[in-house]
Amino acid sequence: AAGATPAFYSLVTSGYVDHVVVALFALGAVFLVRALRGGSDGDRILAVAACGANVAVKISAAPILVLVGLVVIVSAMRSGRRRLGIRLATIAAVALVGAVPYFRSWLDTGSPLYPVSFASLPHNEEFRLLHRGEMIPAEDRRTEAGELLGGLVWGSRADRWPHLNLGLSGPLLLLLGLVGAAALVRRRATAVSAIVLLLAAISNVALFLSNDFAAWRILWWPVSGRLLGVAVAALAILAAAAPWRFADAALGVALAFSLAQAFPVGFGSADVQGILASGAIVGSAVLVAVIVARRLHSFRAAAVAIILVTLAAAVPLHALRAALRYRIYAEAAGESGRLFDVHVIHRPYAAEWPLWRHLDTREKRRIAVTAGWDDMGHNWLRYPLYGSRLQNQVFYIPVTRDGSVIDYRNADAVARSADYETWLARLVAARADYVVVLPPLTTVEARWLREHPERFELAATGERGSGGAYRVRFATGGAHSP
Repeated sequence: AAGATPAFYSLVTSGYVDHVVVALFALGAVFLVRALRGGSDGDRILAVAACGANVAVKISAAPILVLVGLVVIVSAMRSGRRRLGIRLATIAAVALVGAVPYFRSWLDTGSPLYPVSFASLPHNEEFRLLHRGEMIPAEDRRTEAGELLGGLVWGSRADRWPHLNLGLSGPLLLLLGLVGAAALVRRRATAVSAIVLLLAAISNVALFLSNDFAAWRILWWPVSGRLLGVAVAALAILAAAAPWRFADAALGVALAFSLAQAFPVGFGSADVQGILASGAIVGSAVLVAVIVARRLHSFRAAAVAIILVTLAAAVPLHALRAALRYRIYAEAAGESGRLFDVHVIHRPYAAEWPLWRHLDTREKRRIAVTAGWDDMGHNWLRYPLYGSRLQNQVFYIPVTRDGSVIDYRNADAVARSADYETWLARLVAARADYVVVLPPLTTVEARWLREHPERFELAATGERGSGGAYRVRFATGGAHSP
């Protein structure tokens, strides 16, 4: 029921980590309930390990780790004094799993919360203003309770946005979860488990409603439901204990509502063709596999045949993927802007798809990329430059004399520190085959590329002629690409 809500079902193929957060929380809840009902030390350790791993995924899961850790420690102490020190030390050790990525970041960058400076974090005014939404114009800071709740439940179809929040199943899960919690609290064996799940849900909601999450609620409310994943999962677990006879049927209704609301609206002709063609290929492969398996009496022979059929189906699927890849990008950049997955790709930037296609070859390319500042940063579409097989290497070359990276918002500082010869030497040292400049073309690199045709040959442009892919030449005039 939790995974089917639009906030999660619609994001299955996205890069958001909230699915992992929900899965690890649910896994930790299973081991916690077992531990509190007379389980072993292994259950306690695994409950804390799941919560520690959750912190490694997303730091906002830290309050849950503290809550579960305290409950587990008390449970371990009440279970007996035998080898208590070793048991508690093991629990503490697995909790530290959550610190590993932050420690690595500290070693690599000097700050565990990079790109935010650890030393300046308590005094980082821009960081605070950004998260609290105070950098947003006053007329756009609408966070009234009614509007927020309406957005979470009803969503919006405006501007072709899909519904990506809790949906109509959200209130139903809340009702069933509270009823289930009331039933569990009345039982001595499950009271603590129910209270912990309720506190986890409350802490998640409190964090979401805090001032530090104002920007999420204002700017990104169409996808803000994913931030309530722990609360939704906790309520779904509690709902399973609801004593009502129609509770299971109500959860089924919640699933139906969720799936109907989560249906994506960013479909285009390339999507439809891909679904029909891939469905035909997979359906034919399954049919052949079933027929072959039934005719062969040996399990081993049938298994080998099914594997061969699966591998055979991979060939046309790969060809279909190659045929549709740039049609999909082209439709996303088209006048309708109709085709998208989770978020609409900004059309002026999606129009750079001819560059991506030009660089997507059998040969491995080394690509230096740069882009101007567009007040948001959504123009840095680097992933397509890696190629359909991730065969290319994509990197940034500093333009400064000392090699430091300067925020491109500070154009004056960039202009004072930029040096063409130093930048060119770094390009040659990095063995860059191409320099790709993405819009807006306000960077010093864009100017240098135009001013030095003896070094850089324009090989491809975007659909609207804004960005460009420049082939790097040797000083003698030969192409630098292999």
